Amino acid sequence: AQVRGYYCGPATVSEMLAQLGRRVSQRAAARELKTNRSGTNWSDDAGYPVPDVLNMNQKKNNYVAVALPWSPTSGQVRAFETDLVADVNHNGGVPLAGNAYEVAGGPHLVGNPLNQTIFHWFDIRGYKNFGRVTDYEDSVHGAASIGWSAAVPAYSSMSSRAIVDIIGARGYDW
Repeated sequence: AQVRGYYCGPATVSEMLAQLGRRVSQRAAARELKTNRSGTNWSDDAGYPVPDVLNMNQKKNNYVAVALPWSPTSGQVRAFETDLVADVNHNGGVPLAGNAYEVAGGPHLVGNPLNQTIFHWFDIRGYKNFGRVTDYEDSVHGAASIGWSAAVPAYSSMSSRAIVDIIGARGYDW
């Protein structure tokens, strides 16, 4: 679970690096990501913090950011599915990072309150049905600082189309 309410970025990076055989605490990841009380940026003046920090801490994969428009196209969904399958099958398996932009009333990750707009990093760790279903891990599960965390399962699956809609206007790192 993320140790602070705004630590989804550091928790995601820490989870991903653990899957890659590297131990980096959430606090250390937060320092490297320059996380503040507003969270972890998708991008900033220096570039893309999450793939930059992932690349600094491991050599199994060279992470790059893929920005998505507000309304991703079918082609962008297929590209995500291809990237998902490629990463999970690359070099013994590497996870992806998703940066959700959940709009009140729109699609949300499992257990996240539908009446809230939420920006949220999460660890994409697997797939089913040739990439058409995405398996992910959510650091909100068990986070004492988030009042609705009990409704969020640690591991969930959703259609990749829904995931791409949720990360639209942000993107993913693969």
